[in-house]
Amino acid sequence: MEEHEATLDPNNIRDFIDGYLLEIEKRKADLNTTFKKDILIDVARGFFGAGSETVRVTVDWMLLVCAAFPEVKKRIQAEIDEVVGQERFPTWQDRLNMPFTEAHQLNS
Repeated sequence: MEEHEATLDPNNIRDFIDGYLLEIEKRKADLNTTFKKDILIDVARGFFGAGSETVRVTVDWMLLVCAAFPEVKKRIQAEIDEVVGQERFPTWQDRLNMPFTEAHQLNS
């Protein structure tokens, strides 16, 4: 939040934090406003926590699928090896070339 405050440009809203900081400034004279820095911190923590939880659940499901269905695990690994190889990490764009792996991530 401090970095956002230091670089805030009202003509260039980069994200939710910038927008919220501008609302705090607009409403600073309103004693009943809920636009306050401590509220922004709580909301940002909520966003981070919610995002972390969905990723964790997806990974848990993929691990369960791979443990329960070894043939699915082998096919996913083969597709990853074919598209990505062993020399680099996968990228977001790689998913377009991995329909089997992508389908199992969405359906898990």
